[in-house]
Amino acid sequence: MTKSPNPGPAVAPPPPDDSVVLVTGGAGYIGSHTVLALLRAGRRVVVLDSLINASAEALRRVDALAG
Repeated sequence: MTKSPNPGPAVAPPPPDDSVVLVTGGAGYIGSHTVLALLRAGRRVVVLDSLINASAEALRRVDALAG
């Protein structure tokens, strides 16, 4: 029995140019940093957050930082 070669890590294909990333909890600490990184990478982002443990101010700051 021969061992098959390790194909390496699975790599997802690049998303289509018109794709949008949905970030749930995007106004919280981790979510807002994720949103900022995605925007800086040129991605389109939609944020969904109940604002129970977050603030809309975080999104205003992300908007200002992302330009």
